[in-house]
Formats: sequence, structure tokens, C-alpha cells
Amino acid sequence: MERTKDMVLTWILNTINPSLANSLDYHDDPRAVWLDLESRFCHGNNARLFHLKREISNLHQNHLSIPDYYNSIKQLWDELGNLQPTTDVTTLEKRAKDERVFQFLLGLNDSFATLRSQILATDPLPSLNRVFSILFQEEQQRLLQVSCISSGPIALAARNSTHERPPLKCSECGKDGHLRNRCWLIVGYPPGREPRNHRKPSLLGKPPSASVHLADSSSSPIPGLSPEDYQQLKLLLKTPTPMANFVGPSIEEADWSG
Repeated sequence: MERTKDMVLTWILNTINPSLANSLDYHDDPRAVWLDLESRFCHGNNARLFHLKREISNLHQNHLSIPDYYNSIKQLWDELGNLQPTTDVTTLEKRAKDERVFQFLLGLNDSFATLRSQILATDPLPSLNRVFSILFQEEQQRLLQVSCISSGPIALAARNSTHERPPLKCSECGKDGHLRNRCWLIVGYPPGREPRNHRKPSLLGKPPSASVHLADSSSSPIPGLSPEDYQQLKLLLKTPTPMANFVGPSIEEADWSG
């Protein structure tokens, strides 16, 4: 018996720091040495448990993906489980598992709010692995949709650039945007769309021309009159008539004889 105690005491002293072992040289009982060490360094896990629970409650997904967020919170859960092991009671174990599901769902971004409500409406509550699988598939679907939407405008622009049609150009007026068969110079201007240099006709009719064209000598403008007679009439109208033929005899030539 004494030999066993000495062997256990030697094993304890050889496994601790030498400076600490020197303070235990006067102990002969290994149990007394163990109780002494326990009184010095065993302070419980309450502080660590408190920090773990606070980290779990403050952990959110933020910019992390679903796998990274799940791995972060699972690491904290595993350490918490080692410091505070669950009981063997089936009800308490299920309650502890559901609590982890609640914590995982509470840390999700608001973009998963609809899917989170569907999971919470499930009875019984799915396991944590099942919840992770559902959310992970949803995240992958959203990433696929984002990639398709972002590549859509680029493909459309490339397709339009390869099938770009030449602009329409009118051969009548030389302007773009229409062809000759639709040009207003051919089909006419619609009401109220006359060009600026277009003059409306006067109500008095077309003004007379500045130059008067003489009638052709080979024809007569007067019906019933031959061209020869018309030319003679023109000559007679141009020949001046002496005033004496119309005034009569002058005073000097007046006959004053009885």
C-alpha cells in the first residue's frame, strides 16, 4: 500500500512545474497533494461558460456564407457541450437540440426571414443538420440567380451589337429616319407640319408677272380677227393723231366775212 502511494505521489510531482513541486515536498499522502492543488487552481467553468453563451448570442451571419456561419456556431456549441454535458433524459436532450436550432435561426440575416418562418412552422422542429441543408440549398439557388441576372444585360448588348441594322435614309430629301416612299415631299405634308420656307397661297390669287409678254405675231388674241388685221390695228394704235383733226379751225383761220 505504501509502495502504491509513493508511486502516485512521484507521478504527480513529476508532472507539475518544478517550482510548484518544491512547495509540496513535505506531503507524504498523494491525496493531500491532489486536494492542495485543487484548492489552488480549480475555479470552475462558470467564467468560460458565460463567455461561450455570450459569443453564441452575439454571433450573426453578416457577410459569412451558410457553411462558414454554421461551422463558427457549431464550434462554440461543441465546447459548451464538453463543459456542460447533457443529461440522459430524452426530453432534455431534444430540448437542448431544439435550442441550438433556435439560436442558429436567430442569427440568420433578414433575407432568410421567409424560409425561417417555414422552418419554425414545422412540427416537430427539424434537426440542426436538416435546417442547415435547407438554408444551404436556398443560398446556392440565390447565388445562381444573381449570376444569371448579372450576365443577362451583357449578353443582350453583345447580341444587339452584332445584329445592328443600318439607319434609314431618304433618297429624296437626304434626311435620316425614313425612306423615299414615306417622304413628305412625295406624299405631302400633314396639316400643321408645312416647312418654314413654304408660303401659303394668297386669297387674291397669284400676283401678276412683272414682265408683260406680247402676243405672238402669228396668232391673234382677239377672236374673229385675223393675224394680219391684228397687226394693222396695233400699228394704228401706235401712230399719233394730229390734234387739229379734232379741235377744228383756229382763230386766225376763222372766216369773219359775212
